[in-house]
Amino acid sequence: NVNFASKTVTIIPAGDVIDVEKIYLAGSAVDGEIEVVQTLEDDNIFAFKGELKAGSLYLPILFEGEKALSIVPNTDGNKDIEDGITVNFGQNSTSAAASSNYWNIPTAGVYRIVVNTDIKTITIYSAATDLENTKVSWNNTVIGQNPFISEVTELWMYGGFNAFAGDGNGFTGFNDKYKLVQSLANPNVFVYQGGVLPRESITDEYDKQSYAGAVRFTVSNIHNNVYAYGSTADAERNKKNGYLSVNTGTTQTLVEGQGHNRYAFFLIPEGTNFVVVDIEKLTVVFDKR
Repeated sequence: NVNFASKTVTIIPAGDVIDVEKIYLAGSAVDGEIEVVQTLEDDNIFAFKGELKAGSLYLPILFEGEKALSIVPNTDGNKDIEDGITVNFGQNSTSAAASSNYWNIPTAGVYRIVVNTDIKTITIYSAATDLENTKVSWNNTVIGQNPFISEVTELWMYGGFNAFAGDGNGFTGFNDKYKLVQSLANPNVFVYQGGVLPRESITDEYDKQSYAGAVRFTVSNIHNNVYAYGSTADAERNKKNGYLSVNTGTTQTLVEGQGHNRYAFFLIPEGTNFVVVDIEKLTVVFDKR
């Protein structure tokens, strides 16, 4: 495994590599088979959230059109889930998993399941341990409520990167096609994966300089009445905007709130078509895929 970004080489025994096309849920806890979705942020991470019944659970792996192997407990026989705890998993033949090697889902309910095929871990969350949406608070002058508290389930890109062009689904500058998608594996992570983002040039209202691809992130599309995630660039409301040039694939720090950070922008690298924002760790990566 050669990583050009970190300049490292890792030699991995062939038996430790899982080649995966798709992963499914199977067993008496599900009706038939349900696909576990590959996440946008990491090709090695697969996730599911939905209703399960009390019963057995194992995860068949599709590779080269066959489901010969399944993800199962890292012990022989069946095992109670370790609710909300990340554990290493084992592999067994799908037929053996169906008969004796599986997890026990204790009660019917909504579960989140996250599988990392790179490091061979699985986390099964019940409703009691599940990851929660981040809650933020700000002064919402549109409805006259302060504090206004909202769960973050959507994240928008906004700024001069698209010349502040809107599509009619919010204040000018907001486009549905540039809205980030909340990760199924981690509700704190939001991802854009699509066409190359525009890098329009705008003239700053204060210093009259030209900047290409300025962007910040907001939790709604109502202009100034937003909770925002901006850059670390120096900015001050009604006095100066800030701009931070960033490199492709480099982790950047986010500044959150409803203060001067709303006027601190990132300048998107050329060719960016992949953006990952983590509002818990307060990081963003602009990349190409």
